[in-house]
Amino acid sequence: MRGFRELLAASGHALTVPQLDLMEFHYDLLVRWAPRVNLTTVSGVEEIAKRHFVESLTVASVLPPGELSVVDAGSGAGFPGFPIAAVRPECRVSLLDSDLKKYVFLREVAERYPNVKVFRGRFEDFQEKCDWVVSRAVRWQDLEKLCSRVAQNVAVLESADDAAAIRSATAGRMEWRYLHGVLVGRVIMSSRPCVP
Repeated sequence: MRGFRELLAASGHALTVPQLDLMEFHYDLLVRWAPRVNLTTVSGVEEIAKRHFVESLTVASVLPPGELSVVDAGSGAGFPGFPIAAVRPECRVSLLDSDLKKYVFLREVAERYPNVKVFRGRFEDFQEKCDWVVSRAVRWQDLEKLCSRVAQNVAVLESADDAAAIRSATAGRMEWRYLHGVLVGRVIMSSRPCVP
């Protein structure tokens, strides 16, 4: 059985030792906290590496180069936010979750990430403008409201079927591309007035 580092190194993403160190720290805390806090239903090193870390690295790979501000909406256990922050140290990543236990977990992991801030609150409480909203396992209707207020770009992990439904529901308001399992969109017309 391969270990966590070996699974990430074999994922096809070019990772440095410091990046692997950060993600292994996150993984170790995730495994330690999982029995006490409902952070994920995924278990086993191979499944965690693939479904959480490698998929998050795929989100990072579709973001444009350069310094960006990114909010991970409904961050939960820190996916895709922490892996993005690990491989894109030039980006400022905000993790947003309303659950107190998840917030405490995120704060503990964030101590090792100088480019990460953690916010406890609901989507409507988050007011910082950013370049991108990223997410996984969050209802599109909730994300769309956040995007219309804080960012013009979004990248979400979605199945092809869900991506097609989102494209259909947002026709005329969003432009979409589906890249490697990541639905990447840009707001072209807000469905509601932006909050200043």
